[in-house]
Amino acid sequence: DGKVGSGKTKKKKKIVRSLNISSNITSPTFSFLNEYEDKVFHYDMYNINVNKFINIGLLDNLDREGIHIFEWGSDIFKNIIKNLGFRILCIKIQIIKNENERAYKVVYG
Repeated sequence: DGKVGSGKTKKKKKIVRSLNISSNITSPTFSFLNEYEDKVFHYDMYNINVNKFINIGLLDNLDREGIHIFEWGSDIFKNIIKNLGFRILCIKIQIIKNENERAYKVVYG
């Protein structure tokens, strides 16, 4: 979670690369979901609300084994995921002083 330009996509790329996945890693702003080698599922919630996410069947996708990464997930969405029994790791990214410094806060839920 973080503002535009805070480094969410860069952080996601590092996570995916750490799993030895060499796919072209991009942000799914308009497609809502990018899938990498059936291991990592990256959702971008910026242009989609929770109801649409559920109505187009993406909630059912959470049954697939792997790592599911969400950008721009609202607190409502996080609570739905928790109530379904999934564990959540939230990484909050904040820009510090200048464009090259970041602070990361990790919250387990």
